Amino acid sequence: MDVTIVDELFTNLGDPGKFQMVSYFFLVTNMIFALATHLNVVFYAAKTPHHCKLDMNQTLQDFVPLVRHNLKYEEQIDGCHVYTALNSSETEPCRNGWTYGLKHGEKTIISEFNLVCDDAYKSELATTIYFGGVLVGSLTYGFLADKYGRKPTLAFAQLSAGVLGFAIFIFRNYYAFVILRFFLGIQVQAFILLSFVLAMELFQTKHRARAGVFFGIVAVSGGVVLGILAYFIRDWKYIQLTLSFFPFIQLLFLCFVPESPRWLIVHKQFDKVEKIVHRIVSFNNLPYPEQVMQGIKNNSSQYQTTPGQKATVLDLFKSPSLRRTTFILIIIWFTVSAAFYGLAFNISFLFGDKYVNFAISEAVDMCAVVLMFWAVPRFGRRRPLTLAFFICGMANVIAVVTITIESDATWVKVLGTATALLGKSCAVSVLNALTTFTAELYPTVIRNISLGVNTAWTRIGGMLSPQIFLLGAYTATYVPYCILGVISLTSAFLILLLPETHNKSLMDTIDHVRKEVVEMRDDDGESSQMVEEKEALFHEESSV
Repeated sequence: MDVTIVDELFTNLGDPGKFQMVSYFFLVTNMIFALATHLNVVFYAAKTPHHCKLDMNQTLQDFVPLVRHNLKYEEQIDGCHVYTALNSSETEPCRNGWTYGLKHGEKTIISEFNLVCDDAYKSELATTIYFGGVLVGSLTYGFLADKYGRKPTLAFAQLSAGVLGFAIFIFRNYYAFVILRFFLGIQVQAFILLSFVLAMELFQTKHRARAGVFFGIVAVSGGVVLGILAYFIRDWKYIQLTLSFFPFIQLLFLCFVPESPRWLIVHKQFDKVEKIVHRIVSFNNLPYPEQVMQGIKNNSSQYQTTPGQKATVLDLFKSPSLRRTTFILIIIWFTVSAAFYGLAFNISFLFGDKYVNFAISEAVDMCAVVLMFWAVPRFGRRRPLTLAFFICGMANVIAVVTITIESDATWVKVLGTATALLGKSCAVSVLNALTTFTAELYPTVIRNISLGVNTAWTRIGGMLSPQIFLLGAYTATYVPYCILGVISLTSAFLILLLPETHNKSLMDTIDHVRKEVVEMRDDDGESSQMVEEKEALFHEESSV
């Protein structure tokens, strides 16, 4: 089916219409719960001061040693050892547990499950396992949504997420926490993936960029909601309880949203398409586009696949164009996730108050995403993404410098905190625009699969981000920032190798990709070898 016919249908349904805007609102608000759940470890596993629990006749000054971490700044209390006797220099591990220095009724999973000393790694491990669940969600929900539809798959994920959220509150055990969070991560990824795809497939080409980037603005508001809850509640268990109500509210909203007309057209369910179109035009007070619908039915044969074949993940690699695009996006998605989540999870360990730092971080995030929202429709996708990645990389480089000079000056510590927060904000602006860019680079028949596979590498980045900063605890504090700086600057260059998708119609089949490649002229001075490669690509036998 000609892509322009489908676009013409959406033009006749509103520009955009009220129905699409209401549906979009109900879908985009899923991001509040999704990002709040992704980032809640900032407070669940916040820096938790502790020392060995002392007997009644023992004092902190006499029995707890002082240590200097990373050979810089002031001495700190040793949280894992006590002196064996008064005036003794010999130490031993804590025998009676720990005392935690949390204020104002704060409770973290670290204080709840005693994740300190020899078990300190379990805090980062819990986050890594959670993002392992998100990774599984990336790989599975894309296929499920392409096979069974966007809406029913999203509804199942919302119901499951609500149940799992309450279970985390009820079962207060570390292993239960980790296992339940793993399965919650699977569902949260469905919130992001399916809400975005379903929303994008409701809009015309000219509205896609703003619709996609606005997802990022709402996602940032999820961080704001989390920050407000954390500031007033302070106890991780009750923050979790509050968040658990969100999926059930979103499930009620989903009743209004229709199945994706694009998905129904691709699967030739024209009766359902007609019902949805009637519903939309009735809501928007528009005439029914009879001729356009007839044209879509007449061209339906172009959606037929080779007998016995269905779209699979292998289709992302079968042509040179798709293969290059997929490999580049894998690196970029990994980088942006590692940078964003790594810097976010480390907020409570930065200089300053964690609530103030988080509030400043969310404010800067909002500014960065709004700026990207403004820039993408005007300058295309590649240039704003490249600039944001470059700033993220340089911010991490400056953070490395502030650490290596080993200064106790307050301005140096503030600069280190500021650059870390700036790097996080640039990463989140890339993350939101990159979703739109990725969706535009692939045709409808493999769009969900492509988003699932590419964002799977985002989850690998999320899984490794706490381990990257844990590496800094065993080597040097600047190592994580050095790693993030190098891969961010590399990604800034790789984005320039991708095609621009600004003001281009969404492709529906892999054959459309081939035609798009052949029709591209060498306006940018392409070599004859490049043109020949494109022509050869078009003449390859279609796999879908």
